Amino acid sequence: MQVTALSCLWMVLLIGGFGRYQRPLVETENELIDLDRLKGVWVYHEFSENRTCYRRNAQLPNDQYGFELKEGGKLLINQNSSRCGTIITYDLEEGTWKLEDDVLTLEYPYWGSKVEVIYEVTAQSADALCLGQIKRFYN
Repeated sequence: MQVTALSCLWMVLLIGGFGRYQRPLVETENELIDLDRLKGVWVYHEFSENRTCYRRNAQLPNDQYGFELKEGGKLLINQNSSRCGTIITYDLEEGTWKLEDDVLTLEYPYWGSKVEVIYEVTAQSADALCLGQIKRFYN
């Protein structure tokens, strides 16, 4: 009787667990950030668990948020420039970026001023990047 009850409980937990499990978007291979893989074009993919995840792309799309981390700390960012939410338009802006340990800082123009956004790089692979926002400053 105990074996049967234990087996049933095990099956319920096993089957129930598979329904809720979601494979992570990316897994960090090690704690060091690969600077060469970090450079490139990143386009918004999803927001989940207090982090924003991006997919690598060949170029910045005209109709979607994304950014390009270029050599020498140069940043290109394609961001919403619409005056209202009914029609979304995007503009390409130039800025700067820097990486210190696992902290990525982006600085760029935003609605007539400047914004500095500080992120923690939470995951990185060849085709995915996940960032958790630490702070945002407007100048």
